Amino acid sequence: MAQITLGIGMSHSPRVVSRPEDWSHFGSFARSMGGFLDVDGEYVPGNEIIAKYGGQYAEQATLSVWQAEYKKARAALAQLVSAVKYHKINTLIVLGDDQHELLRHDNYPAILVHYGPQFKMVDSAAKAKRRGAGPLPDFLLDQIARGWHMDKDHLYPNRPDLAQKIIAELIADGLTPAVARDNDPDPAFGMGHAIGIAIAELLGYQAGEPATVPIVPILLNTYFPPNQPTPEICWRLGQALKRAVCALPDDSRVAVVASGGLSHFIVNEAWDQEMLALLRAGDPRQLQAIPMKMLQSGNSEMLNWIATASACNHLTVKWDSYAPVYSQSHREGVGLAFMEWA
Repeated sequence: MAQITLGIGMSHSPRVVSRPEDWSHFGSFARSMGGFLDVDGEYVPGNEIIAKYGGQYAEQATLSVWQAEYKKARAALAQLVSAVKYHKINTLIVLGDDQHELLRHDNYPAILVHYGPQFKMVDSAAKAKRRGAGPLPDFLLDQIARGWHMDKDHLYPNRPDLAQKIIAELIADGLTPAVARDNDPDPAFGMGHAIGIAIAELLGYQAGEPATVPIVPILLNTYFPPNQPTPEICWRLGQALKRAVCALPDDSRVAVVASGGLSHFIVNEAWDQEMLALLRAGDPRQLQAIPMKMLQSGNSEMLNWIATASACNHLTVKWDSYAPVYSQSHREGVGLAFMEWA
């Protein structure tokens, strides 16, 4: 009987795949973004964030601290890779959010399931350089693209039989998703970093290397109003994933992966710890009651984790790891988090 034997939560921040020596470049976003989600769930202009928090996190925004946090994140990823091998995973379902990598605002669905035989990754560094990537230098764009499996154009295998069962289960539950069978013919658009980092880190493929483990990509519009899925919808999505896997006529060993999170671009350690505690407890009512006000901006990627927690609620959280990374003394950064259900 097919079953979900492993659940994974993993941050996909560029800090996970870049050198700590280069992390100071990320702090310059405060002056390039229109606003930040503050710890109370309200948006605040970047200049006001700098005025409000400037200097308060100077001790955390140092190279020695970054190096320790990077080491902790890489150790957590190594532990997740070991879990994938230990459980003999032969299918991956990856829940991630698209950030204009495949989708555009002429059509941004709340949930999209790709069910074609293959999906493509594209060279994101080249794309970013063409459009102008703001404060990030080219060498850092290249570094990040390699880590996200977006430094080359390539096709990766999907699993259409499982993807179509997921679609059918969602429709049966009244959650009709958008679907994609074919790849966008525009060479600039393909699956994004939320999917690519799972391929690179968990399966260990080099970009362009033939893959043997199929990956079912599911995209949630966590970021962009007005059609973000709610925690309740994400919980139902996770239950649909479980039913679809159990309906497979084989003995597949499936891992469900939540890609993204936790708090960013303002680090909110208290909220992150609260979310990790809720995930460890696995109470459906509490997870579905998280207010949407707090699930905006980068925090919204917690929705991917809620869906994964639902799909894995027959499993137990074995461990989690957390490191708050402050890129600048004005609190800008990300809460790096990793978790294993088994």
